[in-house]
Amino acid sequence: ADQQLDTFLANGSCEFLTSYAKPFSLLVIADLLGVPSEDHEEFKSVFALETVGELGAEAPTSHNPLEWLNEKFYAYIEDRRRTPRQDVLTELAQAKHEDGSTPEIEDVMNLSTFLFAAGTETTTKLVSSAMRFIGDKPGSEKVLRDDRSKIGAFLEETLRLESPVKSHFRMARTTTKIGEV
Repeated sequence: ADQQLDTFLANGSCEFLTSYAKPFSLLVIADLLGVPSEDHEEFKSVFALETVGELGAEAPTSHNPLEWLNEKFYAYIEDRRRTPRQDVLTELAQAKHEDGSTPEIEDVMNLSTFLFAAGTETTTKLVSSAMRFIGDKPGSEKVLRDDRSKIGAFLEETLRLESPVKSHFRMARTTTKIGEV
């Protein structure tokens, strides 16, 4: 958090999403997974202006960032199988199926890429929503600073009120009538 704040504090202001929430979230998820710190700047530069999943002529990039991630995580998984470390990527790389067989590297890579992309996007939206709620309710920052035990509940409530993933699903497998609907 301090590292990312240091990139703009001297300016006295920032655009929160692009200057803090997105790069902070990316670095947190990268650290959690075990992406080597020497690769962090490359990850930040690749994803700085990306809208993951946006395709077509209007897309902000000429390359697919998920393909880039797949290449990176494939190499990380290969490396962790050769040289285990104390990180999540090693645990994924060393995991076995119930029958004792080793999953294909591509399967582990797909899971790693998904964890990275989904974790980054979800965390970015959570941090941004939390900041918006603090900005919309004067005094809430002081309440959280004065009693830091309330931060967990605040973040859970932020997730409840402003879910990072907005979608709906049709769950019924058969046509069902409830009342007259």
